[in-house]
Amino acid sequence: MRVLHLCYADQRGGAARCAYRIHCALREHVDDVDSMMLVIKKNSCDKDVLTLASCLKRVVRSVFSLLDRKLAKFLAAHDVYPVHSLNIFPIGISDEIRRHNPDIVHLHWVSGAVISIQEIASLEIPVVWTLHDLWPILGARHHPEKVDPYLAFSDDGEYVVSPNKWSRWLYQYKAKSWAETPITFVSQCQWSREMAERSKIGRGHAHAVIGCPLDDSFLISMDRKAIRKDLEYDDDDLVILIGGSGAVSRLNETKGFHYLFEALDILARMVDEYPVCILTIGNDQNAPEFPFKTKKMGHISDNRRLAKLYSAADLVVVPSVMETFGQSITEPMACGTPVIAFDVTSQKDLVEDGINGYLAEFPNVEDLALKIKLGLFKGNKLRKQCRVDAVSRWSQNIIAKQYAKVYQECRAYIRR
Repeated sequence: MRVLHLCYADQRGGAARCAYRIHCALREHVDDVDSMMLVIKKNSCDKDVLTLASCLKRVVRSVFSLLDRKLAKFLAAHDVYPVHSLNIFPIGISDEIRRHNPDIVHLHWVSGAVISIQEIASLEIPVVWTLHDLWPILGARHHPEKVDPYLAFSDDGEYVVSPNKWSRWLYQYKAKSWAETPITFVSQCQWSREMAERSKIGRGHAHAVIGCPLDDSFLISMDRKAIRKDLEYDDDDLVILIGGSGAVSRLNETKGFHYLFEALDILARMVDEYPVCILTIGNDQNAPEFPFKTKKMGHISDNRRLAKLYSAADLVVVPSVMETFGQSITEPMACGTPVIAFDVTSQKDLVEDGINGYLAEFPNVEDLALKIKLGLFKGNKLRKQCRVDAVSRWSQNIIAKQYAKVYQECRAYIRR
């Protein structure tokens, strides 16, 4: 069976990294699946990752991508949420897809004029679509208007607060265009699946839940003591790691850092006599000063180095309000580092309270501070189980076989 993955990129960004890991897992662990990727931006040297063959198509896509961003920004001018996509301009990529003659088209993050809404509808090939965010089941936004995991949709699957008439139109247009398209939506957590099933766009389609496979870079045993020494941490320092592939900023409400900053101020009063340190990963230009000694590592693209930083920390805090998965949760767990998170969206699926981390009641910042304190002083006993859970739930072999099963079910349904 030939599967063609379509994604904007194969490396940069969480969705691209996950898509590429799925592709690699399938090639390595499933003999009867021939996996290939088609991307706009290729960063790897993988011969099975393809880009647009036609120079004209690349130019057309660049122009339409610019128009898409400008028009989306204009139509959503009232909306402070930073990312909107329309995908209404066809670039002819459906012809490129058919040229490779796939049995399954596996869509990933395809916003930014990678493929238009109508081109998806016209494929006449079974589609599997991994929801790295919720754009496929929303209008122009990539997350719901209401930044509250309990109020994302009303009972009929519409927005609780509709963004504007253009986004509502796009929502209806997607639902109508894909009503007869054989799509299997693969959510990466139960919350996303519930959102997809309740959305008018997702109704009548097949649904599954599969996580993101781990990169083997995070499954290598490391000398934690030596790593901490290289980072100039003492043995008794209590190290909290925060951040990820994006920015440590109070401006992005879906990532919840505004809650974390409040919780850290509370924590500082609880542990003022202990040597607590903060280790940050990512851009933190919009972050306030932390109430603890801080080491800023900036953006990390090397998985091996990232694994070392995870291993050095006593815990990782992921304060997100809405996540469809969370590689920033599973990666540190694979390194044996427990995670503190709110008890919402994907975090409820990934973090087992008291087993591989601790869950705080959302949006209780006092409880978040208490769970961080608990992790600092009790989290060491969870380190072994963190690694065991990560390997047993998100190893490449397991995830690859789950996707192979979805592909087979998708083809069997079409034949019927």
